[in-house]
Amino acid sequence: MAAAIKKSKFTGDVSYVEAEAAEWGLCIAKEVGLKVVILETDSLEVANLINTRKASIIEIFWRVQEIQAMKQEFSLFEAKHVSRSCNLCAHSLAKLALGRAYSNVWWGNFPPEILHVLLSVA
Repeated sequence: MAAAIKKSKFTGDVSYVEAEAAEWGLCIAKEVGLKVVILETDSLEVANLINTRKASIIEIFWRVQEIQAMKQEFSLFEAKHVSRSCNLCAHSLAKLALGRAYSNVWWGNFPPEILHVLLSVA
């Protein structure tokens, strides 16, 4: 299991930020050598765009193109839309990232504030 946070500038478009987070997550998955990835997002728009079920000409399109290119590097990749209530861990980590000035990835050995988030939604 891994957890990560990244400070991101909010552009006013929640879907764009969600796509940016998905892209960063895939970069991390690739970096650590994962071959099977199930990406869960509470943004139906992002899930549909990643799965090429819907076209878009907005800025998010460029992020999604990067994700679509990267997903070919995994032996199994699936993007799923889940409700916010099923995505509480990601939502809590995103809130935690707001108070941080840096990005961080934890792989198996979590600091207390991250472990608390992971265990509270498990």
